[in-house]
Amino acid sequence: MSWKTLMPVTDKKVQLEKIMVEELYYQFLRLKDKWDCVFICDGDVGVGKTEHALQICYFMNHLIQKIGKRKRNFNIDNVVFSAKQFETAVTTLPEMNVILWDESSLGAGTADSMSAFQKTLRKYMDTIRYRRYFIVLVLPEVFDLQKKFIKRSQMLVHHYSPDNLNRGFYNLYDKVKLRMLYREGKRNNDTYVIGASIKNLTFNRQPKDRRIIPDVDYTAKKTIAVNEMGNLDQEDMSLSDKKTKQAEQRNSLLHYIRERLKPKSNVKFKQWLNRNVKGAKWSDSVTKWADYAKEELGVNK
Repeated sequence: MSWKTLMPVTDKKVQLEKIMVEELYYQFLRLKDKWDCVFICDGDVGVGKTEHALQICYFMNHLIQKIGKRKRNFNIDNVVFSAKQFETAVTTLPEMNVILWDESSLGAGTADSMSAFQKTLRKYMDTIRYRRYFIVLVLPEVFDLQKKFIKRSQMLVHHYSPDNLNRGFYNLYDKVKLRMLYREGKRNNDTYVIGASIKNLTFNRQPKDRRIIPDVDYTAKKTIAVNEMGNLDQEDMSLSDKKTKQAEQRNSLLHYIRERLKPKSNVKFKQWLNRNVKGAKWSDSVTKWADYAKEELGVNK
């Protein structure tokens, strides 16, 4: 079957490069036989990776409809931003479906968000394969992922701007090149030291009247995910995360006291720390602690 035959005529008029169409058709065949079908889309903020990922997902959904003869609609239910939303999608969407996890829009690859992101992926990787889900992960850098996910990914779509001005450019790394890139990139401070399988490909932004997902729906679901993460109970944090959080708060407190309050006596300062800071409730604000320190230590005039 030629790539021209595969080019779908959809209501969104999504157009992709020939090589991408052929690759998606190949992944569709893998999907039918219950193979891992995971794509990674990475790139700097603003280069268009989410827009391109939506086009890829929409195109795959069309193949599932047209060739797989399944009644599937790619909509906001297929797009997730958090571990909770991903779990809901994996457990409720019909089999042979498409899921886009836009991790880059939530936390931008911070330690907490990436930890939850990868923990949930580990939990459901086998379910994803058995239920024949095509997964597209959108994140800032492929190097943020653990090695086990690289091994189960089929393609890296690396987005970039050649002049830091124009968008719509990407390189493709196949499975072999992706592993080489990850191995060598990790040794060289997370840099893209390995050449791509195919370079200098382009894509176009969808016009407003043909957006894959309406902007209002996209923003609303992302806001829900942000609120969900903001309400996480501290007890759900791992011990290492708690220690890191406490260390950050402690360092902020010490910096505030030293720079703003300028304690007169280092000995008295250390005594105050041992009495009040060690084992303290870290939920108290830095300002509250500093006000108390001010009374104890005094301020240099």
